[in-house]
Order: sequence, then C-alpha cells, then structure tokens
Amino acid sequence: MNHAYPACLSLHRLHLSVNLGRWDDERARLQPVEVSIRFFFPVLPEACENDNAKVFCYDQLSLALSEFVAGKHFLLIEHLTVQLFKAIRANMRAQMGEGYDPVKVWVRLHKFGAPIPALTGGASFVYTDLPEGVITAHE
Repeated sequence: MNHAYPACLSLHRLHLSVNLGRWDDERARLQPVEVSIRFFFPVLPEACENDNAKVFCYDQLSLALSEFVAGKHFLLIEHLTVQLFKAIRANMRAQMGEGYDPVKVWVRLHKFGAPIPALTGGASFVYTDLPEGVITAHE
C-alpha cells in the first residue's frame, strides 16, 4: 500500500545534553547529541493557506525534550530515540489535540561523541511510525 504525504516539516539538529552510554564512566558526564525530527502530513496543514493558523510550536517541543532528558540516564541510543519519539508524540497531542494524530513522525538521534577512537562520525539511530518505515524517509 502506498501512502502519500504531500507536506513535511523538518527540524534539524536540535542539541540536547544527555547522560548517555553503555558504561558508567561514559554515562557519568553529559554528552551532546543531535535530534532531527520530521513531521509528515497526510493533508496540507491549515498553515499552508492561512498565515495566522494555529500551529505546532517547535520551541515548546524543544524545551519539552530538553526537560525530558534532564537528570535521566540512558544506556542505548536505540532506547533513547524511541523514548524521544514518545515524548514528541505526547507533546504534539498536548499542543494540538487529536488533530495531529494522523501526522507521522520520523526521529533521528545522532551521538557524535561516541568513545570509539576510529568512529569519527559517531552513531545514529532512526525511528518512525511511517508505514513505509525508515528507508523512505531516511536522510
């Protein structure tokens, strides 16, 4: 089944500081990660036709995600990515109600400071609820 999404709002490289890592010493200090998010709309959002439409505020989302990770410890990028996805979904519903339920979300977490000397580009994990999965929407 082919699903069409005529519009996509992308948020690029939101910086978060997270206690993240498999080992205690790695997790003991805050590490920078970048989160990119895409929102796929099954129909054009009202804001495309109305410059004064009620919209999803990504500043509020950014603050909510920063608060979500504050003081918590995460071992794996896979787990953190899915938890961020759930926090994004919760924030969307809090801001916009059920009207945003059909919007699909794609999340990419990039840990660029992995403590592996030869891994100069870091590591990333992608999670989405797109029916096509991560391949279609991957960067």
